[in-house]
Amino acid sequence: MDGMKVERPGAPGKPGCLPAAAASLALVVLAPFAAVVQWWHRLRRGREARLDWRVNGGQPLAVVDLAVDVPAYSAGRVRRELVDMVVRLAEHLRRPDDLYHLVWRPAGESEPRLVAVGPTLQGLAQRLDTALSHRSYERRTQLWLTLPVGAHLAEVVDRSSFDPEQDGAAASLLQDAAPRWAMELSFALRTPSALFRLRLHVPIGELRTIEGILARCEARLTAAAQ
Repeated sequence: MDGMKVERPGAPGKPGCLPAAAASLALVVLAPFAAVVQWWHRLRRGREARLDWRVNGGQPLAVVDLAVDVPAYSAGRVRRELVDMVVRLAEHLRRPDDLYHLVWRPAGESEPRLVAVGPTLQGLAQRLDTALSHRSYERRTQLWLTLPVGAHLAEVVDRSSFDPEQDGAAASLLQDAAPRWAMELSFALRTPSALFRLRLHVPIGELRTIEGILARCEARLTAAAQ
């Protein structure tokens, strides 16, 4: 303790108490204001969730497009429901030697990043939650691939030429990579809405079951948006 200066709090009524009192007053004032702002956003946009999903046949992978437009204030709850939905899909499609991967290019970088997510559903859920919440991922195209053990992502994706932001790039890569299943994912947070877009590439033989999972999750997504 030698050389350390210890400051003691001022006595009640001294000037040192004024900043603390002012801070407390600010919290009291700002809390209702934040509630008013949230109410105003709800009033402007409405509380309803807008979900649209459609299926396009294909071989060997069918394409399911899902668009989710919800009030911005519900983005956190909806994000968690979307993560849960994707994990349910992954669990249904899961094989013992599945490995999950992510390919995306941050704004301002010239080459995409190749991320080995790992073999577990828990790891997939954690990475998905990060990729749907951090602003660095916002408005960027994320390409999620499920490959078997032994298939190296660096051999599938040529970082010098592949750009997930280019139109048609993901579809072209999927034809060459032949993943077990894949997903294109993007999101944008803009008051008063939060927009999520998923394009699932799933085996055509699993399409009916996938549609059933999506239908069951639709009610939960709608409830989360309220």
